[in-house]
Amino acid sequence: MANKNILAKIQHAPYFYQYVQKIIERKQITYQIIEPGMVIDLFYNKELPYGFRVMKRYIVFVLSTKKVPGHNGRFIYGLSLEHIPPANFTRLINLIGLDAKSAKLYKAKKVMYPKAMIPENSNPKNIYDTYIRPKLDTLLKDSYRQFKRENIVKVYAVDFEWSKVLVNKYLIENKININDTNETKSGQSEIDTSKD
Repeated sequence: MANKNILAKIQHAPYFYQYVQKIIERKQITYQIIEPGMVIDLFYNKELPYGFRVMKRYIVFVLSTKKVPGHNGRFIYGLSLEHIPPANFTRLINLIGLDAKSAKLYKAKKVMYPKAMIPENSNPKNIYDTYIRPKLDTLLKDSYRQFKRENIVKVYAVDFEWSKVLVNKYLIENKININDTNETKSGQSEIDTSKD
């Protein structure tokens, strides 16, 4: 019975696999490379009742990794995307904006994965109050999470398939040729312009 309870706890919310399918490529990284605005693929030791732990995979939109006064230890503050319809996530990023690359990731791995325009040293509370709290009851539902650094098993930076709306507005209009910076193994464009 205990094992069944644990298995029930690690079931993913409805949108998880839609986001997994949007992963074009990923690179394993350390905690120090994580920047606000990135989408990451996170494997995490989740604490369960009665002392149980289980490793769960999350697709996370990172809001901050900055140390918060009163919090014991370091955390990733972010949104677990499995709870957010992809169209709602697109609306959120459209409010924030999209940049061509993460500076830390490019320096470490020499890849250009676009990320949302959240400055690295932003105050987590300000980001939460500005972008997240007003939309928790509508667009974002129960998506906000805090992940303890000590419980992270491994983490990957993700080259994410952004919607064509965001690509056209923030990347193509800014003359970023994403097909030159990241190509699939087949050499074809990674952006499916038939999808929203």
